[in-house]
Amino acid sequence: MHTRHHRHLARGTLAGLIGTVGMGIVNFFLRRHWALTLEQADFGWFYVNYTLFFIAAFVIDLGGANYSTIAIAKHDESGDHETANHIFFSISLYKMLSGLVGTVVVWLLAPWLAVRLQHEGSVGAIRLMAFFFPLFCLEGHLFAVLCSFKAFAVGYGMLLLKFILILLAAMRLPPLIHIPPLLFIGGSALTCVLAIGYLVGSGKVQVHARFCSLHGIGKYLVKGIWLALFNVSAQTVLYVDIMVAALLLGVTVMAVYNVAVPIVQILYSLLVIVPTVGTPVIAAMWEKDNAEPVVAELCSTFLIAMVGLLWCALLVTVPFGNLLIVLLFSAQFVEAGVLLPYLASGIILYIVAFSFLSAWNARGKNHTTSLIMLFGPVLNIVLCLVLIPRLGLRGAAVAVFCAHATTCLAACALLKAKMPSFKLAPLRLFYLSACGLVLLAPARHAGPVESIMTRQSALAAGAIMLYLVLAAPAILPRLRALAGQGALRHPSA
Repeated sequence: MHTRHHRHLARGTLAGLIGTVGMGIVNFFLRRHWALTLEQADFGWFYVNYTLFFIAAFVIDLGGANYSTIAIAKHDESGDHETANHIFFSISLYKMLSGLVGTVVVWLLAPWLAVRLQHEGSVGAIRLMAFFFPLFCLEGHLFAVLCSFKAFAVGYGMLLLKFILILLAAMRLPPLIHIPPLLFIGGSALTCVLAIGYLVGSGKVQVHARFCSLHGIGKYLVKGIWLALFNVSAQTVLYVDIMVAALLLGVTVMAVYNVAVPIVQILYSLLVIVPTVGTPVIAAMWEKDNAEPVVAELCSTFLIAMVGLLWCALLVTVPFGNLLIVLLFSAQFVEAGVLLPYLASGIILYIVAFSFLSAWNARGKNHTTSLIMLFGPVLNIVLCLVLIPRLGLRGAAVAVFCAHATTCLAACALLKAKMPSFKLAPLRLFYLSACGLVLLAPARHAGPVESIMTRQSALAAGAIMLYLVLAAPAILPRLRALAGQGALRHPSA
């Protein structure tokens, strides 16, 4: 593997890390501002509605984003810019047309949605939000294309700018139900204009009528049909618990759940950098004959690091969950604290599964990965329907964790079966898990911590620090060895 791919991976990860940390901070303050100023029902409604749009956008995507990320990266690597342009414009046209259809459907269904979400006064806001749909669809496609061209800094920078402007505007405008949809419409429109301007202005995309055709839409979406199933399933499993819980419990109760979610989304946003940056890079790597051992080593090392992170997340959220909610939001949402261990550990397992399956997708092997990912939301829905009536919001969190854990195990089994070089390193995984399990006992005994300056807090913090010391020898040598491979394989590159 050429060091050029290592550089793309390193630079993309750095850009993603900086951009994601920035977006996480900005999104936290944005959600906190609206949680404390909007009516509780309005706050719960907006993020449930946003989730509904998010799922719908990925359903109608039909694999366009994933297919364009992989296909454009491969054609750009081989110098076939004509085909890359065809893919870009065909999927862009499809996104706009399907988004406009979605706008009409949401407009017509607005009264029904308001009743189902138990917020009948939101009909006008839902119809306003409908105009966000085509922009949301196009924005996701443009970000995927920027990643395909390795323009990671540009993509993350534009998204960060969008959320900064939304936050600044939200702090100056009155807390009305129509304000969040208006701000997201304006932010996404600006992002689309800037992204298209960069792609055309930099010469990465050429504007010509021959690239835009309905025939092109069918041609490329048929090729991406299995990726469509994968993409829809991968995103649906992240949000289906919110939708099922909202339908069963109502949007007012969901205000508590929507306080726990942004904290976990910060973790998700940081970790999803790996598959976002890695997929187009690995797609280019698969074009080389000696890629399989390198990809397998990347996946094996990533698994070890994520298992270590999973136990760190539990050691933090079990004792400090309630305190995090109180410090970051307010005491009125303290019930969200018990949800954090399930949601945080679940999202780490999801990232492992998504990264592994995306790496295999990048090779063009989409059938099995799509079926594995499809099982996640199906299991999530079934568990939500069983557990939420019994456990309330905690039932939704438990359902999410179980769905992600199952998908992760299946993804590991797939790579083990398909990639001979992929190693699970059972001794390292057992060591990390044993250390975490032993230290989790005093952490559980210490919690829930109500104040930083207490003996309970010191005990829980000590368990975290001790785990970091114990886990470092099992993780850091693998990371250092992986980082050194790029320079050793092709020193002349």
